[in-house]
Amino acid sequence: MLEEAIREAARHYVQGMGLPQTRVFKQRVEALQKALRELGVPAQLEKRGLEHTFTLLGCVFPEVTERFPQTYDFYRALAEEILGVEVELQRPKVEDPLQTCTLRFQAL
Repeated sequence: MLEEAIREAARHYVQGMGLPQTRVFKQRVEALQKALRELGVPAQLEKRGLEHTFTLLGCVFPEVTERFPQTYDFYRALAEEILGVEVELQRPKVEDPLQTCTLRFQAL
C-alpha cells in the first residue's frame, strides 16, 4: 500500500512538471536530472553502453532521508515515471554519511 502511494505521489509530481511527451531517451534523462536537482538532490550521471547510473549524492536534508528511507523509493518511482523504464535502486550503506544511493537503468 505504501509503495502504491509513493508511485502515485511521483505521478502527481511529474504531471505538475509539465514535461513535454518525448520519445527521445536523452531528453527524458535530462528531465530526470532536472527534477532531482529541483528536489535538492545532486545527481551524477554515468553511462556505459546502454546502462545508465545516477549516483544521488545525498540531499539538502540528509536527516530526512535518514529518518524516512522511503524517500529513496520516491526517487526510484520518479525516475520510472519520467523515463518509462524499470529502475533499480541501490540504497545507501549504513555507514555512508552522505546517504549516497544509485539508480540504474537501461536506455531504450
